[in-house]
Amino acid sequence: MNDYYSGCDRYEPCSREEFLHRYAIGQRRFRHLDLSFARLHEADLKGVQLIECNLEAVNLSFANLRAAELICCQLGRAQFNNTNLIAANLIGASGQMSTFHQAKLMGGSLIGADLRNADFADACLAGVNFSGADLSDANLEGAVLESALLVGATLVRTRLNGCFLNHANLCHANCCHAELIESSLQAGNLWRADLRNAKLFGVDLKGANLAGVRF
Repeated sequence: MNDYYSGCDRYEPCSREEFLHRYAIGQRRFRHLDLSFARLHEADLKGVQLIECNLEAVNLSFANLRAAELICCQLGRAQFNNTNLIAANLIGASGQMSTFHQAKLMGGSLIGADLRNADFADACLAGVNFSGADLSDANLEGAVLESALLVGATLVRTRLNGCFLNHANLCHANCCHAELIESSLQAGNLWRADLRNAKLFGVDLKGANLAGVRF
């Protein structure tokens, strides 16, 4: 459980049909709903606010969640493949083993999120704020993380091979045993990052701040 999650003893059961109907008639803010395992792929939910909801194993692939808020939601094993999450707010979400393959999260926020074993392969994560997030054992291979904020993030054993991390901020990030093979970190900020036992073959660190880095 992360520091942002306040907990919820009881969720309100809600069917896919009821949820979509409530959204269609204008409701945007939902709290403590249980939408686990719901099939919401391709749904247009722009600007929806889901606060402390149970979205475990929900299928939101190809959905439109632009500027949505999924704050402190349970997202374990949820599917967001090819989903539009531009400027979305997922602060404090718990998304272990969730999948964001080729999703678009530019400018989004996942501060303090639990994303262990999540899959962000080939996702567009430019400018995303992952500060304090736990991405241990996650797969971000081929992702675009230009100017992303990973301050104090946990990236232990995280696969970042072939990533574009130019201008990314990894200050104090724990990258022990991470894989950064053939990634680009040009002009990145790695001040006091922990890169012990990381795989750095072919990584481009031109212009990067390596002050205090532990190798």
